[in-house]
Amino acid sequence: MGACAGAFAAAATTPLDVIKTNMMCTAASRPTMMSASRAVLAQGGPKYFFRYCNGLCGNTYLTSMNSL
Repeated sequence: MGACAGAFAAAATTPLDVIKTNMMCTAASRPTMMSASRAVLAQGGPKYFFRYCNGLCGNTYLTSMNSL
C-alpha cells in the first residue's frame, strides 16, 4: 500500500519539479511559474511534464518493497 502511495505522490509532483527546474535554469530572466510552464509546454508538449516519472515512480516502488 505504501509503495503505491509513494509512486502516486511521485507522479503527482513530477510536473512541479520539471517547472521548478526550468525556473532555476533560467533564473537570470526571472521567470514566473506560468512562463516556465509555457516554456516546458513549448519544449515538448504535455508529456514533457512527466518525462522523469517512469524512473522516479519505479524507484519509489522498488525502494519501498526493499524495506519490507
